[in-house]
Amino acid sequence: WVPIIEYIESKYEEFLNAESRVIRRQIPDSRVHCCLYFVSPTGHGLKPLDVEFMQRLHDKVNIIPVIAKADTMTPDECAHFKKQ
Repeated sequence: WVPIIEYIESKYEEFLNAESRVIRRQIPDSRVHCCLYFVSPTGHGLKPLDVEFMQRLHDKVNIIPVIAKADTMTPDECAHFKKQ
């Protein structure tokens, strides 16, 4: 996760530097605004690695967890998976 966090922080730093200039042109916004985090539908919920990654990343960017291939699950299976 270190390279991902470094990338996100570098984009915020670039934007801050561009915004801090005396003469500002139109600034392209290349910041990362959210992270779609795909969770495998197999298994028993989130793995410890998933939880740790999201804990380290949540203060840098909004995280949207997505159950991958949720359209292949029944509504009951999907609800059960979300509870885990």
